[in-house]
Amino acid sequence: MHRRSDTQRPRPRARVSTSTFLAAALAGLSLMPLASRPAAAAPKPRGDELAERRERAITKARAWLDDHVFALAESEGTPRKPFTVALYGLIELKSRGPTREARRRDGAAAKARRYLEHWLDVVEARAAKPAELPPRHGLASSRHLVQYTWPAALAMWFLAEADTSVARARAPRSSLRRLAQLLADAQDENGGFGHGRINPLPQGADDGLPFDVPLGYPSTLVSSTYVVLAALGHARERLGPAIDGVGQRAVDHLVASQLPEGLQPYDTSQRSAHRDPTGVPRAAGAAYALHAWGVPWTHRHQVRALQQVDDHVDLLSEGHGSSMLGLWFGALLARARGPRAWADFRKAHLPALLDGQRDDGRLPCPCRGDTFGATDDDEPIPGMAASMPGVFRDGTDAYVTALGTLILLLDRDDGASAAPERPRGDVTPR
Repeated sequence: MHRRSDTQRPRPRARVSTSTFLAAALAGLSLMPLASRPAAAAPKPRGDELAERRERAITKARAWLDDHVFALAESEGTPRKPFTVALYGLIELKSRGPTREARRRDGAAAKARRYLEHWLDVVEARAAKPAELPPRHGLASSRHLVQYTWPAALAMWFLAEADTSVARARAPRSSLRRLAQLLADAQDENGGFGHGRINPLPQGADDGLPFDVPLGYPSTLVSSTYVVLAALGHARERLGPAIDGVGQRAVDHLVASQLPEGLQPYDTSQRSAHRDPTGVPRAAGAAYALHAWGVPWTHRHQVRALQQVDDHVDLLSEGHGSSMLGLWFGALLARARGPRAWADFRKAHLPALLDGQRDDGRLPCPCRGDTFGATDDDEPIPGMAASMPGVFRDGTDAYVTALGTLILLLDRDDGASAAPERPRGDVTPR
């Protein structure tokens, strides 16, 4: 296992708003190569003090989420709220407390399950009639389910965990099978998952980009692909061989998309993004998803990815599109690898997460935004946030707080919740 020997010097905060999401995605390159960062000796709290702060932060964040998640605005067709509800359900399954707390937790998890099963009914009906998928929030010049793959994957993850949890949410296997079918139908021909092609250019048009993007925008995204594969890995014992083909194609897609040094690009079409620092959290996400499916740490993809993650642990918070999502997958990967990897992650990221918690319990996105293309989830697209605050501002607060709470819960446990319960043996990508 590769280890990283030094820590990151704090840098001035120069955030990039998510209004730059599309531009940065298409630019996809860094002007400076990644290199090992200089060490700094910023004082950190003792381990037991950090644990005490963590417990207080979890309590405050859960209380805030209890009051806000189900009150989020419903925007016709948007996948934003159900994604956060699934995260909230995972939080409740992984929380612990006295008997009265367990009853409250069980009720919250069951409420999340009911919400997601109703959402599944609606999405299934829309998927059967693609013309009814709202263009702004669901369909983008594609026959696929596109953006709905994100919450469908997280709903599968949550329901698979609930199926055997002590919380006894009793998620029926039929819901897992229905979600698996939706995801199978949404898989692209290349094995990935994503947006579909947005704003296609005329065939042969020169878009001025330094890499080839078919028809102007990639049809799949590495991030959505590893979210789906991780969810399939967590549901694999419940669903059996019916999902093996979908999972294997996703595995092969992620392995094929890896760049030579171990980073992952925004999409497999971007083969010249070798020095993009936002590739580090994507590398962590892909590595965790492959692990969840059963790919061994010794596989060449994993070895290269883990080297990059260990050399640049500080960059796990500097993702593109959603820095917080990348940080969560970085945490999942660290916990799955064991105590030494978790100690490195904990030292690099937990103090910033705890230091930024607001008085009302909301947790921050600890993205520094000092690398090319990093997008801070605390700065949503300005125009949309202003015109639809209930969807974008409030929804972002809940999403970021939920992901931050899951990271803190990983610090509490022994790593068991970071990987599927019973891996079905190693898998060798084709």
